[in-house]
Amino acid sequence: KMPGIRHTGPLPALTAAQHALAAALRADVEHLAITIGERNIFMPAGYRAAEAWLASQLAALGLAVERQTFDTQGVPCVNLSAQLRGTTKPDE
Repeated sequence: KMPGIRHTGPLPALTAAQHALAAALRADVEHLAITIGERNIFMPAGYRAAEAWLASQLAALGLAVERQTFDTQGVPCVNLSAQLRGTTKPDE
């Protein structure tokens, strides 16, 4: 059994901010899934497009993007890493 109080009944209506966040998340997922489409080592053009788009989205948030490169079955691949530091204890 899970700790805490279980919710029953209808969920509260979303706030305007929650609606905006849901729309932004849907747009991001649709961009990756529909605009860019399939992306993997067998579809490297899509993989590269997704990498570039994700890196630009992170950079637009003011984050420094680090690329960790590696090869998979002879195909160059990349992990993207970005860190959002806390404001009260940024060194933790």
